Amino acid sequence: IKPKKVFKPKHPLPELHSYAGKANRGFWKEFPSNQKWPGSSLIDADALEELGASLGLLDDRFRTVLNDIRYGADIGCRGEARLPTRSKNSPSALEFGAQVSDAIADWVVKGFAHGPVRPQDLPKSAKVSGMMCKLKPNGSVRIIQNLSAPKLRSVNDGIDKKDFPAQMSSTRLFILALIRAGRGALMVKIDWSDAYKHIPVCAGDLNLQWFQWLGMYFCELDLIFGGVSSVGIFDRAAKVVNSVVQKLAGMPDDLVCQHLDDTCGAAPAGSGLAERFDKTFQAVAKQIGVHLAPRDDPEKSFGPSTEGIVLGVRYNTVDWTWAILRTG
Repeated sequence: IKPKKVFKPKHPLPELHSYAGKANRGFWKEFPSNQKWPGSSLIDADALEELGASLGLLDDRFRTVLNDIRYGADIGCRGEARLPTRSKNSPSALEFGAQVSDAIADWVVKGFAHGPVRPQDLPKSAKVSGMMCKLKPNGSVRIIQNLSAPKLRSVNDGIDKKDFPAQMSSTRLFILALIRAGRGALMVKIDWSDAYKHIPVCAGDLNLQWFQWLGMYFCELDLIFGGVSSVGIFDRAAKVVNSVVQKLAGMPDDLVCQHLDDTCGAAPAGSGLAERFDKTFQAVAKQIGVHLAPRDDPEKSFGPSTEGIVLGVRYNTVDWTWAILRTG
């Protein structure tokens, strides 16, 4: 079991005794600001389109992803669910208030969130969702917008999940890839950083993405972790990027598994496929603007190796063994 790390903030914000109320003027004086509206993608649509055209990959899905990147994705919320509502932040957000403040500040600095906005300047049509959070192993938090509240009037209530399909991988599929690659196979694991934030949301849907913190308001400009349609919208983008990399690297489909922002591959030892696939992915990501996770944590990402963790299972292709990781 890995020990939890001590939280190290990225931004020097004043620490508050309580995060349940409003912060004073001094706190907001130190807080970063981003008034850009709407957001923009980290991905260079022109560069991605050029690659897709050169490889003969410009199908309907590819063009939909290019549209999402250029103009923002339609999150699919319809009807009364679009009407303004207000939801409170959860106890988890208040418990880890310093981490939540730091995470929001980081979003603002990176251009992922618009704000802070004073209450009197909040649009009348704004729908404000409550925040929850999940503690990460490094001591920071993952913010989750509760887009399923209020009941029957939430953003998620207005989205038909069938309109946003996502095809996930599984341990079974990766084991089949390993069997095809054979004993001694080299495995690769690639992870996107700030995955959902690569896809902006269209201007017409942004008023569905507001949240409140310490008396000020913010709007997420990109796909939200907690949105019913976010999974499918991101999944199609990840699959488009994978299709480019695989075509350039000559990597067969049955040796690659993609589970949202994780792409894992296995190739026969001595074939050079794993090395080529990994180098191609890194090069394409740099060319089109996809941010990949650093390789300082092999549980998240690793280069060609005979041992590694994929979807929570540790594999060793030399010993031909596997082990399920303990958690908690």
